[in-house]
Amino acid sequence: MGLATVGGGSRVNTSHLRDEAAICPHLMDLPPDRKPEELWIIQVNPQTFQGEPTTSEVIADRRNELSGNISLNQELGFIEQVNEWVESGKPPSDEFTKTSIHRIQMGKRYHCSTKVNRDPDFLTELHDLGKRRAREFVDERPG
Repeated sequence: MGLATVGGGSRVNTSHLRDEAAICPHLMDLPPDRKPEELWIIQVNPQTFQGEPTTSEVIADRRNELSGNISLNQELGFIEQVNEWVESGKPPSDEFTKTSIHRIQMGKRYHCSTKVNRDPDFLTELHDLGKRRAREFVDERPG
């Protein structure tokens, strides 16, 4: 299991993080023996779009963002369904727990061509921005 230190000395399990910018580990592959209390998603593709995409390039970018979010949203939807079952007492509490989901937005839009960009400088920029946003998230948390 990998651990990283982020804001305020908090230790974060990084065993399901990957360095590749365009690959997301499947949430369903989380270890069954370790039921997470929280799940932090550092989300590169935005969920919303201001206005309406009007040019073919912007439409293609938005289509790419939406397609990237489909599988993530399906897996998060399943976790939310399990959370509802847990709250209603349906599954055994020793086998299931409620998982809080937190989406950490990158705060920057990327052109769809960046999905295949393996330039070390770009990957470093993306990694550094993700770490910075995670630190901000931790620093804003109560306690």
